[in-house]
Amino acid sequence: MSDQKEFDLLVIGGGGTGYSAASTAAKLGARVGMVERDKLGGTCLNVGCVPTKIILRSAQVLETVRRAGEFGIHVSDFRLDFAAVMGRKRAIIECFSGDGPIESLRRQGIELLPGHAVFEDAATLRIDDEPYRAGRYIVATGSASVIPNIPGLSEIEYVTSDGILDLRTLPESLLIVGGGIIGCEFASMFNAFGTRVTIVSRRLLSNEDEDVGDEMAGSFARRGIEVLGGSRAVGFRRGSHGRKVVSVRHADGRIEDREADVVLLAVGRRPNQDGLNLKAAGVRSAPNGAVEVGPDMRTSAAHIWAAGDVTRMHMYTHSTEYMGEIAGWNAAGGTPAHQADLTVVPRPVYSLPEVAAIGLTEREARRLGREVEVARVRFADISRAVMKGETEGWCKIIAEQLTGRILGAAIVGPEANELIGR
Repeated sequence: MSDQKEFDLLVIGGGGTGYSAASTAAKLGARVGMVERDKLGGTCLNVGCVPTKIILRSAQVLETVRRAGEFGIHVSDFRLDFAAVMGRKRAIIECFSGDGPIESLRRQGIELLPGHAVFEDAATLRIDDEPYRAGRYIVATGSASVIPNIPGLSEIEYVTSDGILDLRTLPESLLIVGGGIIGCEFASMFNAFGTRVTIVSRRLLSNEDEDVGDEMAGSFARRGIEVLGGSRAVGFRRGSHGRKVVSVRHADGRIEDREADVVLLAVGRRPNQDGLNLKAAGVRSAPNGAVEVGPDMRTSAAHIWAAGDVTRMHMYTHSTEYMGEIAGWNAAGGTPAHQADLTVVPRPVYSLPEVAAIGLTEREARRLGREVEVARVRFADISRAVMKGETEGWCKIIAEQLTGRILGAAIVGPEANELIGR
């Protein structure tokens, strides 16, 4: 085997986590190769954080223009150009991608290896038809949308969070299956654009405390978003004129049909290790497909680390890139070895209104047996929020009753994602 196919470290996955890992290892002097079968930048750049925030900015501007009269500014003859919104999204992503990521890898001495990776055994990784060897590996293959097993789903056209970003025309109606982060963000955007939005979900943002989801549901209702709380989709079929029919079971057992032009599946994301054959390398995975790691990001195979969404821990860009740094440092032999501290990770939701949380939820704290005290203030009681005309929502802090130590916080309202880190 030629020297070209020998590396100190091979990083599998060219998203933000993989880039963070590879860059950290390269700075320590390791000879690093990065394997990517699709586009550099991964979910965040191509179909996640970046494009959704670009579209969200257009939605925010549109809402500001609509409310301009409240501030004594009279605007007339404005309209949404959805094609221009999506064109701006594509242009910015092309600006961020292009030759930039490849050039960045080159400058750091990281070799890009395009292709699909499969472990032949613990020591050999086959990329397409070529075998490669490395002393150590990092798995950073990210995640993919969950496609639920619901009768009739295969008979209709639907979109995931990837496909909805490629819509060319604004739908009149959108039905979202799932009330998590993805569902709430897209509901906010398309509602602002004038689409009639319905969410089918047990409750909104179920990973947070119930009062967070309840506040969002109330805000969405005021905006005209219909939230079918306590519901779930139990069937799909084709409707007339290209529309889709979704059978919805309500909390009381009643079933009704809802029609929509577009159906968005937003029931979560799963670790992506499709075809990687990690078992052959001695890497253990949990039943949900997550690669099991310790705090040092090392897997059950001593020479393999994993980081990011593939571990199913805190699937946010800021935390996955942090995990990538830990994995890259340790895999490259950095001393002393580092461990990831994931106890305080901000949890942002870029919806309208914004939601952000950090630390323990009230529910988690009580489950852990903590005696807690909760302080809450509404934005309507804050003078600056009143002056800005942004009075929706509240902030709460969860503290340990005996010591006053802050255990967690949650914010629903304006600039929540900036405030949570202060």
